[in-house]
Amino acid sequence: MSICISSLSDCVESIPQLAHWHLSEWRKLGYDTSLEARIAKLQSHTQSASVPQTFVALFDPKCAGEPVGSASLILSQLTNTSYPSYWLANVYVKECFRKRGIASRLIEYVQYYASTLGLKKLYLSTTDHKAFYLNRQWQYLHESRWRGHKVDIMCLQLLLECQNKSQNDVV
Repeated sequence: MSICISSLSDCVESIPQLAHWHLSEWRKLGYDTSLEARIAKLQSHTQSASVPQTFVALFDPKCAGEPVGSASLILSQLTNTSYPSYWLANVYVKECFRKRGIASRLIEYVQYYASTLGLKKLYLSTTDHKAFYLNRQWQYLHESRWRGHKVDIMCLQLLLECQNKSQNDVV
């Protein structure tokens, strides 16, 4: 199976599909927005030189094929801190492509990208994948509530060796 990870700005035609997946997945958590608003949000990820940034896993040896997953790096204020922080977000893999390591590759790619920006720490929130992230060196911080749902807040210290990896070591 050939999977390539590309910046969303290099495959903008994937935006409607990603927006549909994200809405379908996160509506059950009370994420209430329109498809058009979600598309606009993802389009904003193509206009930034750094953050926000979305990466897409493509199923094709030439890196021009079917989108099968996504992950984003965003700046948000989702914790009780008085300042925004950097978050891993929008981690999604199409159901028929799950359990093949694609999510791990997307997450590693975002971690690598964040380290190239000089970031030292990333956060994430998850409702049901805490063990998945714990197995990937993320640390559990605390439980929180988002739109009335329990979420686990996690953190990852980006390691110096991660900051020295080349992009080829990650993908």
